[in-house]
Amino acid sequence: MSSAEGPIRVRRAVAGDADLLLEWANDPATRAASLSSGSIARSEHVAWLDRVVGDQRTGLWIGFVGERPVGQVRVALDEAGDGEVSISVAPGERGHGLAVPLLEAGLNAATDLGVTEFVAHVRPENEPSRRLFDRAGFRSVGRVERDGVDVVELRRRPAGAGTGSSS
Repeated sequence: MSSAEGPIRVRRAVAGDADLLLEWANDPATRAASLSSGSIARSEHVAWLDRVVGDQRTGLWIGFVGERPVGQVRVALDEAGDGEVSISVAPGERGHGLAVPLLEAGLNAATDLGVTEFVAHVRPENEPSRRLFDRAGFRSVGRVERDGVDVVELRRRPAGAGTGSSS
C-alpha cells in the first residue's frame, strides 16, 4: 500500500521496539481513544511486548515510509478466527493520509494468521477511527461492551474472502 508520501511497508515488531511503541502508546490522544485510558508503565509494556512478539496468534507490525516509522498495527486472533485490529499512527505523522495505507499494509501482513474476519472496537465518540475503518471497508455491526466500555463493533472479511455480496 502507498500513501501520498510513498509506499508503506511493514515489518514485525521486535523487543527492541519497546521504547518507540511505548512512546506512541502513551501519547495523550492515543490514550484517550483507547479502551483503557491510563498511562502504561514501561515494565508493564515490555512484558506485554514480550508476550505479543512470542504469540503465534498475534501479529504486531510497525509501518514505515522510507526509513521513517509512522505507526503500528496489531491483529490478535481469537478461537473463532476473528482478528481483533488495533492501529495507531505516530503522533507526528497524523493528518498526512497515512492511516488507511498503514491499516491495509497491516491487514495484508496478517493473512498468515489465518484470520476469517477482522474486527475492530471503537469508542462511539472516536470519529477519526470510525471514519478510518469505514474507508478501509469495515462495516458497523452494532454496539457491544468490551473491557467494560461501550464500543462500536466493526467487521471486514480479509481481502479475497468471499462475502456473498458486493461492497
